[in-house]
Order: sequence, then structure tokens, then C-alpha cells
Amino acid sequence: MSGVHKVIREAGYPFTMVPNEAVRDPRLSATAFRLLAYLMSHENGYELTYKQIERQTGMGRFAINEGIKQLTALGWLRVDRPKRPNGQYGPKAWHLLNPATVGNSTMESVHSGTTSALKKNTKNKKTTNRESRATVLASDWLPDDRLVDMFATKWPQLDRGYEVEQFVLYWVERGVAKKDWGLTFQRWMNAQQKAVADRGARFVKPAAVVPDARAWVKKMHDIGEHWECRPGEFGCK
Repeated sequence: MSGVHKVIREAGYPFTMVPNEAVRDPRLSATAFRLLAYLMSHENGYELTYKQIERQTGMGRFAINEGIKQLTALGWLRVDRPKRPNGQYGPKAWHLLNPATVGNSTMESVHSGTTSALKKNTKNKKTTNRESRATVLASDWLPDDRLVDMFATKWPQLDRGYEVEQFVLYWVERGVAKKDWGLTFQRWMNAQQKAVADRGARFVKPAAVVPDARAWVKKMHDIGEHWECRPGEFGCK
């Protein structure tokens, strides 16, 4: 029998409802649609972190940011970062919108939530083992803000753009899967910084040794030779 047949229809199965307009919109790239579907799979108010998005979608930071830009431009997403009462910026809030209402009335929020490093997912503990599986490095991988800051504090002698490029080329070519690419990159950079420091130590010019002229003259006298130590010559004062 031809046509589309939905096999998974059991009651209680965790489905995600995605608007047909998004599924059939040719302007949405595969990355943007993947991010949209992922965000819509969470309940209102569910808090996310960038690391969780990377881990559960397999997308790198660059791909996620490109998806955000496209979804925002087409009216599917609005990302805010409200200020706390103390004036500091709080975690991000993600608003999934209906593009049909963006230009005609106030934005309609389909889902919203905030990113917070302190949020723990206690509703779906069964996914812990699956989420902790190792993955191969994406070709568009970029270090997060914590690692970027370490270039100024721990790796000041190294070029960030060059080192990131070499790291990605090395691991993408090998296709090795790892659980934490951020930690792997930190170890990579520590090794590079140590190599630079070791090379610098090997090429340090030793301090010049100034001969003790007076001791040498005394030694000559002891063996019967008569020499005079004149000020300004051979270290004589």
C-alpha cells in the first residue's frame, strides 16, 4: 500500500509536534530545522545549556549559532537574555514563535525557557547513559567561552585560530570518538604550551663566566711565574 504510514502511534510515546509550515519551508536549512525540532521537544520553561544542546544534537557551537540566526530571521525564534535585579545578565530565554503572527500582532510564544548551568534534568534519568556516549568531533567544532578565556590565562603564547584549526583537522581525520571534546582540547593546549616552554628553555643562552684574574695571578706566583693584575684587564679591579 502506497503513501505515508505512521507506525509509532502508541499512547504515551514521547512525541514532538512540529508545525507543518516548518517541515515544508524550503528556506529552513537542515541545521535550523534540527535545532527548531530539538527546542520544541522540551516543555515550557525547561532550562537548557549550550553543552546539552551540543551533546544531544551532535551539532557544534558554530552550527547552533547559525541555526539560531536563520530561525530568528524567519520568525521562528527569539532569544533574550534578561537582566537580574542586581543588574547582571541572567541565562538566555528561548522563545519559539509562530511566524504568521510576528508581523501582524504581538509575538506568540510557543515554548520558552532559560539556559542555566545549574539546571539538572531529573525528569528523564533513563537518557543519562545514552547522552554520555562518546561522539566524533564535528568539523565545525569551536571551543566554548571557558576555553577561549584560558588562552589569555594559561596559553598566552599560542595562536587561538591556528591551534583550533590544527586540533579539528587532527581529530576529524582520525574519526576517534570521545566523551568530552572540551577536556580533550584543554589537554591538547596544555601539551602545546609545555612544548613551547621547553623549546624556550633549551635555547636560553647561559650567563658568561668572568674569570677570577686575581686567583689566576696568585696561581702563577705559586708556580714561580710573575704576573701583574692590572685594573681593567681580565676582570681585575
